[in-house]
Amino acid sequence: MSSVAAKAILPRLLRLALLAALLFCALSCWMISPAAAAESTALHAEMLGDPRLESQAGSSTLTWKAAHEAGPEPTYELQRASDESFSDPKTLYSGPDQGRYVSGLLDGSYYFRVRARQGDAAWSEWSKPQRLVVTHWPKNRALGLMAVGALVFLATAFVVLRGTAKVRPS
Repeated sequence: MSSVAAKAILPRLLRLALLAALLFCALSCWMISPAAAAESTALHAEMLGDPRLESQAGSSTLTWKAAHEAGPEPTYELQRASDESFSDPKTLYSGPDQGRYVSGLLDGSYYFRVRARQGDAAWSEWSKPQRLVVTHWPKNRALGLMAVGALVFLATAFVVLRGTAKVRPS
């Protein structure tokens, strides 16, 4: 093969190699579906701590997070329900904080879940629910502790008043 023929074939081979590379890139981008691409960057919010919490005071601190790599800080939405299926959800919080103190809860079970989003993007899926079981102190124990407290107060007041009466100059 002459050098003239080799010079004519070389540009064709380079064009074919470039075309093959472009075709490979186009196919590899096409193979990644938009759903898979969106899923890889989607937020996954989760409640932190034990899946089952207990409280005797009717209150608890709930915390959550959503792993994100770039972009604005996520906004969260926290919901509470009386059943695990969230048939009666109540939104307790919406904002950037990653925790909330809930109080004033009566005896019973409460379920909490959270979801997140960045900017105006769609909300993430809901997290797995976290259960909070509230069982207040029994009334007889509370009344007993109040009685002990009253006795300690009266005894202290008696000692102070008696000591003051003895120290007073006549």
